[in-house]
This record gives sequence, structure tokens and C-alpha cells, in this order.
Amino acid sequence: MNIIVLPGSTSPYASEIQEVYSTIEDGAQSLGFECQVVAYPGQQGVNSGRLTYASAVERAITVCRERKPAWIIGRCFGCEIACGILASGEPWVGGVRGAVLWGPGLLKRYRTFWPTAEKQRKEIEDHKAKGTWLASDCLDTLPGIESLIQNVRCKVRIARGTADEICKSEDVYDLYEIHHRSQPDFSQPYLEVPGLDHYVFKSKISADHLAQYYDCLFAPFPTAN
Repeated sequence: MNIIVLPGSTSPYASEIQEVYSTIEDGAQSLGFECQVVAYPGQQGVNSGRLTYASAVERAITVCRERKPAWIIGRCFGCEIACGILASGEPWVGGVRGAVLWGPGLLKRYRTFWPTAEKQRKEIEDHKAKGTWLASDCLDTLPGIESLIQNVRCKVRIARGTADEICKSEDVYDLYEIHHRSQPDFSQPYLEVPGLDHYVFKSKISADHLAQYYDCLFAPFPTAN
């Protein structure tokens, strides 16, 4: 199975977060799956472009046209990108068996993080230390996963760790409810994995927690609802 991983807004190459993605890659490889982590414009140095929702979707679709993934994993901001590309109507979408959204960021939550233009400018500056250069209008032009997921005609597992202080329990429930109402034929139970945080590092968790995480990320969906 070919898997595409869509990262959050922090560059997957940032030293403090590389293990988050190597943990996912290790799990995929242990199951015999091929796995590619996508880097968006603005995540490979100052000269790699600027990150916006639109530029991230364009890059992800380009990769998916080539790789034709059977499975998609989105993390945080990457959940929004996953919903955007799955709702794109591209021919390769028909071959996707399912998607996992880990720790999705809701637009209503983002608005509480950056309620003013000043806080948005500070967030853009802070992201440079995370290896990502955001476009000046990036935070103003986010469409919101709440609207995007309504058009996702694909089985989706919406998930979080119970120790996640960024994505709340009500966030995954709200997204599940939206997808369930909009696409009942594709609706799947949401999942909260005990003890796990927003960022999952293989070296910092027990073997049991790691097994539960991998089951969340890679377990296939039932063939019938």
C-alpha cells in the first residue's frame, strides 16, 4: 500500500520534530507499506516558496497524481490539506481506501490562537524557527476543515491522543458529526488514543502506546458500514 503523509505547518525537516515523521515511516515500513512525507512550499528553506493552504494543496495533489496513494495520513494542518485534496475530484481520489486525520486543527480553534493581525504576524515570524516560511496572508486565507470535510467522499478516521492539549476532544467529535451528517455512507467512528500527545515520538512512549498509535494510523476500515 502506498501512503502519503501530510505534515502540519512545522517543517517535517525541523530537528525537534523529525522523529514524529520517522515514527510514522517506521510503522508503515514495518507493515510493508511505502510511505512518503510531503513537504509544502516554504518548508525547505527560505528559498522554497511560501506556505498557504492553496500552495500546500497544489503540492500535495502533484505528489498524489504521481504516487496514486491508497491511504492518506494528515497531521494537524495536514488534516485540512488531506480534506482539500480528497474533495478535489481528481481521478486518483477514487483509489484512496481511507484517510486518518490526527490532531486536526479547526478554524474556530485557530481564531482563538490568532485573534488579531499582530498575533498573526508574530505567528508567521515564530514559524521561521520551525523551519517554515508562511505567506503573509496564510492565516487569513485558511478555508477551515469544518467546511472542507463536508465534501470528502472517503472513509475518514478522525483521531487524537487524550494528552493532546492542542486538539481537544470536542474538536474530533465536532468533525465526526459534520462528516457523518454530510457523508453518512463514508462516516467512521472517531478515535481517542489513551495517553498520546499531539506529537508522537517513538522513543518517548511505551510499546503498548506505540502499537495503539500504529493501529490508529494503519488499520484498514471495515469493508461495509
